[in-house]
Amino acid sequence: MGLPHVTSIVRPSSVEAALNLLKNGNGAARLLAGGVDIVRQPPSGDITLVDVSALPLRDIAVTEDGQAISIGATATLTEIMESKLIVNLYHGELIAMLGRVASPLLRNLATIGGSIGSSHPWSDIHCLLLALGAKVEVYDGSYRTVDLADIAPRPRQDQLFTRVLIPIHGNGTAVAFETFSLTKFDVAMLNCACSISIVAGKVVAARVVAGGTPARASRIHAAEERLLGTELDAASIQHATDAAVSDTGLRDDVRASAEYRRVLLKTGIRRCLLRARARTALGSKPLS
Repeated sequence: MGLPHVTSIVRPSSVEAALNLLKNGNGAARLLAGGVDIVRQPPSGDITLVDVSALPLRDIAVTEDGQAISIGATATLTEIMESKLIVNLYHGELIAMLGRVASPLLRNLATIGGSIGSSHPWSDIHCLLLALGAKVEVYDGSYRTVDLADIAPRPRQDQLFTRVLIPIHGNGTAVAFETFSLTKFDVAMLNCACSISIVAGKVVAARVVAGGTPARASRIHAAEERLLGTELDAASIQHATDAAVSDTGLRDDVRASAEYRRVLLKTGIRRCLLRARARTALGSKPLS
């Protein structure tokens, strides 16, 4: 497939140079890493591609304080799946989710930074990372770290994502993810994820997230509030799933009706909470 409107490709030698090219492009410059979205949505006007794939932003490592896994923004989904640091993280749930994203060939190209930057409403990646409390390191002239929830749904010309930070929690925390699609490689009709922290038998922290509603993934605070202080028993799980359905703006679109999404959301949240409960009892697997 040709891209007739691409007038040039520039390969900056640093993050600073890449940002300058974007800012000075007056809207006619676009980042290139894996290139999946550029091919999927070709530009309609003349643009310059700023190729950041060669910048040193592919590393996957534990942060110096040991509190998070740092993933460089240009690391591909395949590279993340093959990382020994990721394979057992949260009982392999991150790996399982990534294995359902697109096809193997596309995962070889798609990057974690690009996945967050495009942030499609049906994104499985955005849904699970939001439940994990992920943060994004951003460069806009200086480096700063922001919550994933505060990242705009579309790329900006005045900042670059440099890495994604996934918190490492203790044995009392577990996460679970569910997605519903017509085929393995199809986009989600709805997805959801839950992160639960239990101390002395009580839920002390909870994140409940739904995406593809058909809106972009977001936390369901009403469901989270129903879980805090409970023993995550059948009654509290029922109350949380009911609250999730009531508090989520489910709508019709070409993929599913609002009514069908209500069924999917209730089923998905319940499955996530039951699986998370079982995992907190088992304890988290150590990093390899």
